[in-house]
Amino acid sequence: MINTFTFSDLQNKYKLSGKDKGVVSIPVGMSMDGEIETIQPGVNSRHIAITGHAGSGKSTLLHSLICSILQSYSAQEVQLILHDSGMCEFRLFEELPFDNIRTVSTAEDPKHFLSLLNELRQEIKHRENVLTAAGVDSYAQYAQKYSKSPFSHLIVVLDCSYQLLKWLGAPGDALQTILQKGYALNIFFIIAGHDNAVLEYLPESIQHFFDTRILTHQGVDSAYRQLLGDREYAQKAQHLYCGEAIINKPASHIIRIPYLDSEAERQIYRNLISL
Repeated sequence: MINTFTFSDLQNKYKLSGKDKGVVSIPVGMSMDGEIETIQPGVNSRHIAITGHAGSGKSTLLHSLICSILQSYSAQEVQLILHDSGMCEFRLFEELPFDNIRTVSTAEDPKHFLSLLNELRQEIKHRENVLTAAGVDSYAQYAQKYSKSPFSHLIVVLDCSYQLLKWLGAPGDALQTILQKGYALNIFFIIAGHDNAVLEYLPESIQHFFDTRILTHQGVDSAYRQLLGDREYAQKAQHLYCGEAIINKPASHIIRIPYLDSEAERQIYRNLISL
């Protein structure tokens, strides 16, 4: 018997568990004892790195996280900047009107990446000015003084090729400043890339900011095609969970990550738009 776990399963179970008010909580998957694993940027995580070999489920997990955000939070709560380095994984997001999505770029071009860094520098400056004008030094002080958030969470999602990881590492101090200042201003990164490449191209001074790490493995293509055979796999793959991952929070352990194909994703978007 094959265990199944879909994006809908994850969302339904997450809704039953409830959300913490004022905290952005993104369901990642389900632990082996049936508990929903969540990422809470600014609470239990600074920045997130998703690594794994080709076909292990990195991009699928990214899409699951993005869909969870779109279903659960308004643009006033969470905004997204999406960059995919040439594989067109995020092109679907360009087709549909979501206020949460601020920017989508899908080209493997250093100009796009430098433009992204400049956009983030400007955003950090704007947020610092908001706090200064309010006479406070931090996001927490503003929230306590005015009983509301001064700005939305901004989550930057990067699906990285080897080349983009090189560009990430190249600016060094500039990116380190963005990671450090951004965390204090509700700006968070989620990057996905081949595990060896992440370690090879990102300097240690940057790596340590990614304190939540998820290693994907045992994707559908690598595990269940072999188990079922090509014909049965083609019939049943849509019902299988994508695979498993190892997450290091609070200690390293295995979680199941949901299966989500492009047609299921489009249906989710259609449902959201019709709300």
